[in-house]
Formats: sequence, C-alpha cells, structure tokens
Amino acid sequence: MKFFPYKRRALAAAIILLALFVIRPGASRLKSRIIRSISASVGRAVDIGSVHIRLLPRPGFDLQNLVVYDDVAFGAEPMLRASEVTANLRLTSLVRGRIEIARLELTEPSLNLVHGEAGHWNIEGLLERTARMPLAPTGKAKSEPRLGFPYIEATSGRINFKSGPEKKPYALTNADFSLWQESENTWGVRLKAQPFRTDMNLND
Repeated sequence: MKFFPYKRRALAAAIILLALFVIRPGASRLKSRIIRSISASVGRAVDIGSVHIRLLPRPGFDLQNLVVYDDVAFGAEPMLRASEVTANLRLTSLVRGRIEIARLELTEPSLNLVHGEAGHWNIEGLLERTARMPLAPTGKAKSEPRLGFPYIEATSGRINFKSGPEKKPYALTNADFSLWQESENTWGVRLKAQPFRTDMNLND
C-alpha cells in the first residue's frame, strides 16, 4: 500500500509532461514525432492515419491505420497493417524530452512474412538490426540514450506468407502473437493461431 502514493505521483508527473508536449509550440508535429519513434524502433518506414491522446489508464496514444512498410527488396506491399493500435508511452523517455513507445497493442492486424529471392525472410532484418544499431531490451528498467524495442502484442490478426511477390494459399488466422526483445541478443515470441488455406478446409 505504501507504494500507491508514489505511483500516483509518477502518473501525475507523466500526464503533466505529456500535456507539455501537446500544448507547447510545435505540438502540431506530435504525429510526426510518434511516427519517427516507432520507425526508429522497428527499423522500417511507418505511417499513421490519425492520433488521439490517451491519459488513462496509462499515458499514450490511440492510433488509427498504422502501416509498417517493408524493405523494397521484398516487394511494395507493407509488412504490417493495423486499423486500430494502442501505443503506451515509456514514461522515463519523457524525462529526456523525447517520445518513446513502450508497448504497441494491435487489433486485427495483417502481417506479411515474405521469403525473398535471396533466401532471406523480411522479418530477419528487424531481428538482426541489433547487431548494427543496438537497442535496449523491451523491459529496460531505467532511462538511457538507446531506444528500447517496444513490446508488440496483436489480437485476432492474420499472418500471410509470400514467396517473393507471390502470396501463398496458406495463412494463419485468428492469430494472437507477441514479439519483444528479451535481452541484448535474445528475442521472445508467442503465437496462437488457426491454420487456413484458400484451397481447402482444414476443419474437414
């Protein structure tokens, strides 16, 4: 119980800092700052349709029409689309005067996993980029200069598989999955989904 007053003060301070980001001169660029933050974390170009500020139960943003573009080597189709996303702020980043996303909750996203002509998957670049630009683990406990990789959680999604530009007839539907950086060079993944094929019914 003795921790509750501290948590309330921390939350109040975070709300005040977030408000300063919004009302100070240049706050119209808030959407661009969120886009840059997510893009820097996942290593891909990102776009967002609209942004709505959310203060409770945790300071952050409600995003509409999030698009994560793919490397052009894997085609023109985006890697990820999600019409609704909840983005929670990493509160310690506000102390440094920057916006950093700690958690992305995706509702009914569509994820394309592409096996390119060179024999690599498009997801490899995201996972291996820590060797080129080290990211802090998802659950980093304190503020530091490095960006932290956000905890990504998806519900009721669809995972498509492609070989080059060709979309395969199989997919994973009703997919609930999570991706996070466990430690400096270790990743964590959870996946629960239903296999699906367009040319047959797997329930038969």
